[in-house]
Amino acid sequence: MNRERAKELLPIIQAFAEGKDIQWRNTTGEEWQSTTGNLSFFDNWCYRIKPEPREFWIHKRFSIAYNEEDIGPNPEDDDQFIKVREVIE
Repeated sequence: MNRERAKELLPIIQAFAEGKDIQWRNTTGEEWQSTTGNLSFFDNWCYRIKPEPREFWIHKRFSIAYNEEDIGPNPEDDDQFIKVREVIE
């Protein structure tokens, strides 16, 4: 491993130490796989911290608000908004 590769992997190693989910795939573009406990680093693999799902509100007329401050006091009381939670696999 060279220094540049170590710099790339440092945030991944830190996140792994903090208990975050790490995903990997090889450079041929396969789907991301989650680690199952141990983590090994290979030069021809890509690594990432598993993305967290986002939550946001969509107005029934298709305007998007990413936080409650953008849409008013309580969007749950307003039947014009739908709360959406992203699914990441």
